[in-house]
Amino acid sequence: MALTRPFYRICRPFVNGEYNQSSDQPYVRDELYANDASHFISAYQLLEADLMKLFTFIEPADANLSTYSHRLYELLLRASTEFEANARAVLVANGYSKTGRWNIFDYAKLEPACRLSAFATTLPVWRGSDSVRRPFSVWAKNQNASLPWYADYNSVKHNRSGEFELATLGNVIDAVSGVFIMLFAQFNMVVWNPYGNLTFYATTPSGTLIHPGSFFQITLPSWEPDNRYDFEWKKLKASTDPIAKYSFPP
Repeated sequence: MALTRPFYRICRPFVNGEYNQSSDQPYVRDELYANDASHFISAYQLLEADLMKLFTFIEPADANLSTYSHRLYELLLRASTEFEANARAVLVANGYSKTGRWNIFDYAKLEPACRLSAFATTLPVWRGSDSVRRPFSVWAKNQNASLPWYADYNSVKHNRSGEFELATLGNVIDAVSGVFIMLFAQFNMVVWNPYGNLTFYATTPSGTLIHPGSFFQITLPSWEPDNRYDFEWKKLKASTDPIAKYSFPP
């Protein structure tokens, strides 16, 4: 049986396979679901804009994935901390708590709830074979594994002089696309327009979503019918407890 209430900040398709991000199913725009979507989306838009600026100096190509610089270091830190902020927001909204410092193993708890490993982003302007990025793919086989780009971020953050070569273009792209995926896992196509109805997007034959205002294209995970949503938000919103909390393990 499909889920009759959405989880906080966890967007899934409906039983018909569609996300229905239209005026008749606006739960992801509702403040009950999340009251700070535009805040997180604006932060991502700055990351994407700065990545585009870097591409005026560094050609987006396989040959440059290992390129590193102070600008790349700066963007890697910003994108990685933005990933942390998004991951933490989902966990906290659903009642997860922990004393002490959080780490990647806390954020990995999102995998079964959001299927982050099944998301993929595509860079349409790219030279070579690495245009498709899957920043969370390792969690598909081992949820207790660290993410390579995130591990490199931590290494270079704590030892810039000794690990500076880890501030690479490849890690930056994975970090920025990781933030993009985190936002899609929460708000779906509202990421492309948090303030109004969405227009001018397309779906490729392979299922990849494209929007002219976004650099990244995105492929979404599939969900079994029992893990999809089945409700009418206008009716559900009027109920006593319209949104459920996902039970993350401690």
